[in-house]
Amino acid sequence: MFDSPLSASAYEVLQSAPDATDDDLRKAYRLRLRQTHPDTGGDAAVFVQVQRAWDLVGTPAARAAYDRGHGFGAHAPSYAPAG
Repeated sequence: MFDSPLSASAYEVLQSAPDATDDDLRKAYRLRLRQTHPDTGGDAAVFVQVQRAWDLVGTPAARAAYDRGHGFGAHAPSYAPAG
C-alpha cells in the first residue's frame, strides 16, 4: 500500500482531502477507525491500512514529508513542461 502510483493515497484511505486542517484530518482518522475496526464489523485489513495512513500523515512533520513526496504540498516539485 502507498508504494505504487496506482495505490490509494493516505488521504484516500482516511477519506480526507489533502488540504484538510490537522483537526479535520484527525477527525477523519478517528471516524475511519470506528468504521473499520474488526470488533464493530469492519475489515481488519482496511483497519491496518487506516493505521498505516495515519502513521504517514498523523504529525505535522510526517505529513509535510509525505506531501512533498506525493505532490500534495505547496512546495512539491512540478515535472510538467514549462509554458
